[in-house]
Amino acid sequence: MSLTHKTTKLPTLLFLVVLTFSAGNARAEIYSEVEPNDTFANANFFPTSDGTLQITGTLPGGTVGFNDYFRFLASAGTTLQLNAVVTGFSQLQDLPGIRMRLLSPSGAVLAEDEDTGAGATATIMFSVLQDGIYGAALGQVIGCQCAFSYRLDISGVTPSSTPVPEPITVLLFGTGLIGVAVKVRRRV
Repeated sequence: MSLTHKTTKLPTLLFLVVLTFSAGNARAEIYSEVEPNDTFANANFFPTSDGTLQITGTLPGGTVGFNDYFRFLASAGTTLQLNAVVTGFSQLQDLPGIRMRLLSPSGAVLAEDEDTGAGATATIMFSVLQDGIYGAALGQVIGCQCAFSYRLDISGVTPSSTPVPEPITVLLFGTGLIGVAVKVRRRV
């Protein structure tokens, strides 16, 4: 008696397609500042699904203090890394200078950094000790008179929700399961 083994490549192909589409891409969520956000109380809150934020904004010339505030979720045991980079400026009298503060859930200053010049970068790394909604404040170095645009990158942020699969991924996965069920049923 000879048994003929008939192989079907369809279930294997569907499995590989589903696996490819469900893998997802790690990317930063990109936001732009929304006014008013000039105090910790009215700071923009930005959620993330992958733990990384990228925020763009502009600081006006001739201002003193911190002008842009942002909030994000952080969990105990994680390390936050914040980088604020000057991305463009209109030179009036001097080069831009950027200041950045990391704020606790109560608004207290936890860390601060500043840098001046074209391409100035302020960097803060901080080990989070308690869960909460933390903040970042950006402003100009005292004495800076020029307006400039910036990009704030924050990593180590706690994802706000579980990513929802794309509809096509669910459809492909379901089709794959149906293919496997049909294959098993034919054998029985």
